Amino acid sequence: MKKKQKKNSKYIFRNKEFTTFKDMKTYAYFNMSVGTKEEALEVIEDEIMKKYELIKQERRLLCIKTYDVIEKYKKWIEKMQLKLFENGQEKNYL
Repeated sequence: MKKKQKKNSKYIFRNKEFTTFKDMKTYAYFNMSVGTKEEALEVIEDEIMKKYELIKQERRLLCIKTYDVIEKYKKWIEKMQLKLFENGQEKNYL
């Protein structure tokens, strides 16, 4: 039985592609000047999965996740499931 292959994600920063998040972060740390903000992306099969805002401070690099497809999908599903029940009883749509 063959194992299911894990989807390979690419990280894009300044039009350069990286295979790991750590590689992208170290490149950003050494190539950004202090006090600048830039955007980075995580892409799987030409679909943007996450957006990061990178902020360079003195001696550190802050990574803030601004967009996540999976969290957005989970919130949407949760909202849809709440509409199935009304006052603790299942709605009849017939």
